[in-house]
Amino acid sequence: GITSGLFHAGEFNFYNKLALLGRRGNAIELDAAELKKQSPRQTNQWGIDDRAMVDATFKWIDSLPRNKPFAALMIPITAHYPYWTPTDWVKRYNGSSREKRFLDAVAFQDQVFGDMVRGFQERGLYDDTLFIWLGDHGHYVGEPNRITENLRGFYEPNLHTPLLLVNSRMFPASLPSTARTNSRLSSHVDLLPTILNALGKAPDPRHQGQSVLAEHFEQRRMFFGADNGKYVGFIEGFNKFVVNTQDRRTEYYDLKT
Repeated sequence: GITSGLFHAGEFNFYNKLALLGRRGNAIELDAAELKKQSPRQTNQWGIDDRAMVDATFKWIDSLPRNKPFAALMIPITAHYPYWTPTDWVKRYNGSSREKRFLDAVAFQDQVFGDMVRGFQERGLYDDTLFIWLGDHGHYVGEPNRITENLRGFYEPNLHTPLLLVNSRMFPASLPSTARTNSRLSSHVDLLPTILNALGKAPDPRHQGQSVLAEHFEQRRMFFGADNGKYVGFIEGFNKFVVNTQDRRTEYYDLKT
């Protein structure tokens, strides 16, 4: 009973995103290739200004019946390499270094998210909407060189991703901070069970993950890599062990230090 829409400021053909995200009953699927035809926003080699994605999302929301539940998945592109920001936005961290560009891109995306939230408030939808802010992977900007090369290695800057659930009724500001944060070790496979739990929906037996909001939660510590399973490992408390399955090299870390 929920109408869903998919909006991307990048292009679906990069990494064949539609194989995972598309053709799942979405009422609308728009990416930069389409948005460039209908939006005056600036573009770069990776896509279009994230604000064009938000504009298109609100256009779609405004076309829906007022009481029709909807889910909008928005995938921005600005904070992705090469960390581009449009020229009509005043930079906060002037400089051309990778780190300065990244900080500006994050600041710009923060502003876009804030403007989007205000759009929901203006439409009277804010209190009835669950906002979920999720990172697909971490960033290596400003980090020292590591033994294991490539940006998909298993160092914490790459593994530790943000997940925020925002709703003024579910998580009011009056709650103590301990009731608004969660230190459980989870992963992307837990996202959908968590959303269903937050919305009071029954779990789906097809899902392999578990809700981080559930009363009972099993700390699953295994992980593996996107590079053809090259890296596998586990975390036990602050002990972290990684195996390179191709050359059998192992790495051990004490995450406290």
